Amino acid sequence: MNQELWWIGLNEMKGISLQQKKKLLEKFKSPKNIFEATWLDFDGMGISKGQYEFAFNEQSLNVAEVIAEKNVNHEIRVLTMDDATRKGLSTEIAQWPIAVYYKGNVSFEKSTAVIGTRSMSAQGYYYCKEVAKLLAQKNVTVNSGFSSGIESTIIKNCIDNNSAFNVFLPHSLDKCNPKKNWQLMERTLEKDGLISPFSIEAKQHRFGYVERNALLAMWSDTLILVEASALSKTQSIINMGIDFDKSIQTIAGPDDSTKCGLNNQLLLSNRAESLDVHLNQSIKGLFAHPVAQLLRKESLGFDQIAKRISFDESELVDVLLSLEYHNIISVFANGKWSYNGW
Repeated sequence: MNQELWWIGLNEMKGISLQQKKKLLEKFKSPKNIFEATWLDFDGMGISKGQYEFAFNEQSLNVAEVIAEKNVNHEIRVLTMDDATRKGLSTEIAQWPIAVYYKGNVSFEKSTAVIGTRSMSAQGYYYCKEVAKLLAQKNVTVNSGFSSGIESTIIKNCIDNNSAFNVFLPHSLDKCNPKKNWQLMERTLEKDGLISPFSIEAKQHRFGYVERNALLAMWSDTLILVEASALSKTQSIINMGIDFDKSIQTIAGPDDSTKCGLNNQLLLSNRAESLDVHLNQSIKGLFAHPVAQLLRKESLGFDQIAKRISFDESELVDVLLSLEYHNIISVFANGKWSYNGW
């Protein structure tokens, strides 16, 4: 039997914890040896006879054969724990899985996870551009995902910069969720790769992002937080990075801004280092424009802005349209303009 089938079988096996599987690997040296061992050979391994009978049966290998066949049809490959170790990945971390599934041209070089909020501000958008350029100049592979906001924006910028990246998914590699990301997935597979902790037979579940985030954090050498509020769920992957002893970097923002609250908290508590990345002068000037700064304090209608800013009407219209074009501000249905930055 193909060695890969034994690895898939062990990875997908139910009733045995990940840590128990790793103890078995330590003793028996290979998944094949584990499957061929008898109940008596399991003495002292902390596995009950009931667990043994439930887990080690033909069904486990039948499932592996189904997955392997479907993998071929979908051009999905398997990265075993031994493969990952040889490629220098963090398999010594207790949570590293027995097997990982991937597709396309996955990079195993030095890499950085770029993460952040789905509710991206204008600053988050422009900082994504600068972070992507910085990592491209350093030939560092970017790890991220297809979620709206920071993740999909950083991936699109990596494509524009023709730089290497890996996309981590919270579901099997034969799916695309949401479906609107099919085009982005196809563009990714033209040159780069997709990675998932889930087999093609796995059902999507509510904790899919938890497992995806853990793999993303373990795979990466460094984590960069572009933007997140203090209450953002992005905090969970930051915590994983800290637990896995990864370096964390982020961008300092104004003390009074809630949109980058997590950034500032991490810097103040010394859990992250400041990332040396800056917006270009033209974009920085737009954020500092008097109209943008006025709207940072409160949303205002055109007449209200005109009363507080000494521009003539046509000049103010040009300013508002320019700031809106660059997404620094936006206008609501009620006619009020609002600031989109930090």
